[in-house]
Amino acid sequence: MAVAAAMPSKEVMKTTSQSAKVARPRSPMTEPNQGRPFRPRSEMRLISAAKFVHLEVPRRKNHWGRLIQSNQTGMLFGPRGRGKTWVALSLAICISACIAFLGRKARRARRVIYLDGEMDLFTLRQRILSLCRSFNVDPPSNLKLFTPEAFTDLLCSNVCSMQ
Repeated sequence: MAVAAAMPSKEVMKTTSQSAKVARPRSPMTEPNQGRPFRPRSEMRLISAAKFVHLEVPRRKNHWGRLIQSNQTGMLFGPRGRGKTWVALSLAICISACIAFLGRKARRARRVIYLDGEMDLFTLRQRILSLCRSFNVDPPSNLKLFTPEAFTDLLCSNVCSMQ
């Protein structure tokens, strides 16, 4: 959930003791996408909304219909044992290998990052191999995996077992 709080400014909003008027900018706004092009940065910086709306932002590309688009992060949630990991891994494999899944197919093979936060390496490996066999594909090289267990000193189980 995003929360924004703003202090009213004399330039943006006029108020009277009886009612508040709608905030309107004093100068006419130019249309979005007429400013300078958006370029991702290597470091995080804040940008004002006034500058942000004038950036030339590229349209998102559809990777799996309109449900999954470029530069998008998604998360499945629900009770344990309902198949979230199976669906997410199936989707990741199918998008990265350009094969149909649930009646949809990516236009071309895409790069996919799969972030896992709780599955052990052995089970994750078995599930990927099982799904690749069922889809009749080799594990895609453009499917990248992140799991904390693959990094030393990231989880207590790795550190504690070394002591």
